[in-house]
Amino acid sequence: MSENKSSNKSSGIAAGIAMAASIIPFVKPALEAVCDYADKAVEERKNMVAIPELYSKEYPLSVEQAVEILENYGLKATLIKMPLTDAAIQYRHCFDFQVIKSHPKAKQKVERGTTVLVKYITQETIDESRRMFEAVEKQKEELSFEKQRKKAERKEHTKEIKTEVLSAMQNTIKKVPATFLKSDKKEDKNEKENESK
Repeated sequence: MSENKSSNKSSGIAAGIAMAASIIPFVKPALEAVCDYADKAVEERKNMVAIPELYSKEYPLSVEQAVEILENYGLKATLIKMPLTDAAIQYRHCFDFQVIKSHPKAKQKVERGTTVLVKYITQETIDESRRMFEAVEKQKEELSFEKQRKKAERKEHTKEIKTEVLSAMQNTIKKVPATFLKSDKKEDKNEKENESK
């Protein structure tokens, strides 16, 4: 019996090996395709690069610096001048030919050799941005002055009303004692007359 079990095991193993051998011709191309795809993906990744940060408040870059950095990453730069119509208050602290934007944006992965659009600002747009800021500040100042003027007018008006009310009260108070004094004098006179009797 033990020989029987042993021969069954041997025949099962042999059958498994035979089956595996028959599958190998089909599996081998699939494995090779997966390996080729993985190799290709690795090669593509080696060819990819993240767009460097070309603009930030802490570390502003000039156009020349941005172009140099992009070239070091194996990327090309196309410069785009910001139009005067895009002037805005936030650009008042910029300097001439400062990079303010890029496309694709920083940290995006692209292939080496990709062209990056680099937007920069000129002094003319900076001056317009400063003029806009000054106009807004002047308007704020005028509004503040107008509020202070109205507040002073309200205080003055309140003071005038208080003065009028106080004056009216004083006039009323002056009239009250005179009426009481007349009646007091009559009472005193009447008392003196009664005492003398």
